[in-house]
Amino acid sequence: MGERNIGRLGVVRLVLRSFYLQAAWNYEGLQALGFAYVMFPVARKLAHGRTVAAEFAARHLNLFNTNPVLASYVIGATAKLEEEYEEGRGGAADIVTLKNSLSVPLAAIGDRFFWANLRPLSGLLGVLVAGGAGALGAIVLLIVYDVFHIYYRVKGVFSGYALGAGIVGEIAKLRLMKLSETVGWLGAAMLGILLVVRAYAWKGEWRGEALLLFPLVAVASGLLPEFFQKRITEIAIAVSVAGLLLTAAGVFG
Repeated sequence: MGERNIGRLGVVRLVLRSFYLQAAWNYEGLQALGFAYVMFPVARKLAHGRTVAAEFAARHLNLFNTNPVLASYVIGATAKLEEEYEEGRGGAADIVTLKNSLSVPLAAIGDRFFWANLRPLSGLLGVLVAGGAGALGAIVLLIVYDVFHIYYRVKGVFSGYALGAGIVGEIAKLRLMKLSETVGWLGAAMLGILLVVRAYAWKGEWRGEALLLFPLVAVASGLLPEFFQKRITEIAIAVSVAGLLLTAAGVFG
């Protein structure tokens, strides 16, 4: 690799450091300090001299905030643009513009998919499994969530680095908004199933009525305001705990 190229190992370092993007989150720069930390291997390779290093740091210490998973696309593309800038192609303003223009749409797409839909679905699956297999539920939760989480972290950095400014077109092709709808309905269905399971456990005579809860809750949960959709996991856990306490108190069964 040339002197002005971070190489494949450098891209791998970006992937690993991307997990620490929010480690230094603060109200002044939001993810800015974490982003600067992620880009440090790029600075060490490209920014020779105190003045150049200071300018590099200043570019990445400005306000920045987006979904921490899909930030990987910005990280990879920014590294490529820094290389091009060092080679005399493009300007520093192009790097800042790319970061700012991508942060808002990636936040909207990523927050809806990962926070509002995938996380609740993963949690509900974990709760269901935990009801019969204990600690295995936590493993299921982590696997379901991290399959998507790690895939998009790695893919985003490598795609961004390969495409540079062209990553804008790649992001436009992401199908996460459509996938969010599917995952959201699956989460609503899991909540319905969980309530049915709770009803079965609470009182055997409720079995006929419990079967009606599944389609009802599945539809109702999907129509809930987003504030509550983000908290379906917590609602399901609260329902389970309440049922267990009421059963222990002799209210049911």
